[in-house]
Amino acid sequence: MNFGINVDEGTKKFRLGASSQRRFEQCWLCFRTAIDPLCTKQGHLFCRSCIMNNFLKQKLKYEKKLRIQSGSRTYFKSEECNSNEHQLKNSAQNQCLSAIYPAHNLKADIDQNNKQECFWMPRTVDLKDIKDTKKLIQSEKSKLQLLCPVTSKPIRIKDLITLIPEYECPSDKEHSR
Repeated sequence: MNFGINVDEGTKKFRLGASSQRRFEQCWLCFRTAIDPLCTKQGHLFCRSCIMNNFLKQKLKYEKKLRIQSGSRTYFKSEECNSNEHQLKNSAQNQCLSAIYPAHNLKADIDQNNKQECFWMPRTVDLKDIKDTKKLIQSEKSKLQLLCPVTSKPIRIKDLITLIPEYECPSDKEHSR
């Protein structure tokens, strides 16, 4: 009679997850015996193809982030050009209209129109806030830093150590697999 008691209760297999029970020669990414193994300084073992694919994915993600940032930079540059052209156009209009109409009423109307440069923004938005966010985006110049998939610490490809497993007896090779 079992009475609902788990037979494996209290054993290592029951307490630990599959990643904790991996053998030393297994890759941390694919959990197979590492082919052409590379090791980090912390002792994490990877297949050469697995770690290079991981680094490639990190690099592609970084390039995508750069494209998005450069797109936002070009958007802000075009907005600056448009606002400069808008200011020049308004100053030319002011000079022409001031010669024709009384100055005090016209200048008040034009100043009110200049306060809100973009028709799609609510009136409560301050243009200083927009320029501050533009400076913040431009200052966020991140650099590519590859991360270890296990520890998430920065790692360089040059820091990876190539392992060449050696077997003392032919029987060791059979038992290790």
